[in-house]
Order: sequence, then C-alpha cells, then structure tokens
Amino acid sequence: MLTHFNFVIQSYYMTTHAQAEENLKIIRSLMERGTLYRTISVPSAFMIGSFSLLGGFIQMRKLIFNWENDYLLSFLLLWIIVFVLIGVFNFYWLVIRNRGEIAHYPRIKKAITCMLPSGLAGLLFTWSSFQSGALLSMISVWMIFYGLGLLSTMVFAPRSILFLGWSFLLSGFVTFILKQTLEPFSSSLIMITFGFYHLIYAFFTRGRN
Repeated sequence: MLTHFNFVIQSYYMTTHAQAEENLKIIRSLMERGTLYRTISVPSAFMIGSFSLLGGFIQMRKLIFNWENDYLLSFLLLWIIVFVLIGVFNFYWLVIRNRGEIAHYPRIKKAITCMLPSGLAGLLFTWSSFQSGALLSMISVWMIFYGLGLLSTMVFAPRSILFLGWSFLLSGFVTFILKQTLEPFSSSLIMITFGFYHLIYAFFTRGRN
C-alpha cells in the first residue's frame, strides 16, 4: 500500500515537472517569435510606409501618369508599381541581411501562407472595384483585406502586429461606409493608412527588438 502511494506521489511530481518544462518552452517560443517578427516587421513597415507616402504624393500631385484622361487606371498602375517595389525591397532586405539566404524562411513562409487567402480575395475584389469604377471601394478593399491578413497571423505574431491589423480593418470599414464623402481624399487616405500607420508602428516597435 505504501509503495503504491509513493509511486502515485512520484508520478504526480514527474507529471507536474514535465508540464512546467513544457510551459516554459511555450513561453520561450512565444517570446522568440515576438522578437523575430518585430525584427522582420519593423524595417518592412518602414519601407511600406515610405513608399506609400511617395505613392500618395505622386497621386496627389498627378505626376508621371496620364491622370487627366484615365484617373482610375493611372491610380491602379501607380499602386501596382508601389506594391511591387515594396515586395522587391522586402525580399532584398531579408536576403542581404542573411548573406544570400532568406532569414527565418520557415516562419516567413508560415506568415505568407496565413495571409495568402486574404490577399487573393483582395485581388478579386480589387478587380471588381476597378471594373465598376469604384475608387474608394478599391481602397477600402485594400485596407480590409490587408488588416485581415495581419490578423490571420495572430497565433504567432506579437500584439503590435495585431493592433496594426485591427487599425487597417476598422479604417477599411469606415472608408467603405463613408466612401461618397471621402472620395476627394483618396490619396490622403492611403498616405494616412498605408503610410503613417506603418511608420508609427515602426517607430514605436523598433525599441523592443
């Protein structure tokens, strides 16, 4: 009887110890992931914010493209170029900082996989908005699906990225509801959201790496 009791006590402490170790591993993993995604996302956010401000300035001043004849097409071409440049510079940053190899590739791949469905849906609604000539609908689609993409990483992303995701999602809702009122301010909306949101995020997050 006593032997059985000692066995139960030992099993209990072994189980408790194993659970404690597992909890520590989980906490350590979460802390490492938070640091990792802040390290990657801060320079990315700075680049997205900077390019978005530049794109918004070009749109506001009606530079480079033939804005007078086809404003919507010029708008779409401008932001396709901006988004491609953002993607190229982000890829360049990730490769160069790791001496020719993509830094933290498995986790970046996981994040991209999570965001891919919302990105594809955003492309579909972008094309639909372009076909119907709805400029503000297109901008609100970008905000909403970009926000959903960020929120889809909530399992492993730090809280700051989730806050950024909610900011875009709510801004997209407001833009869509007030699209008729906000129509003259399309360039300002993009500069505020994709520009300043990212720069503010980068500024307040950079010190936590």
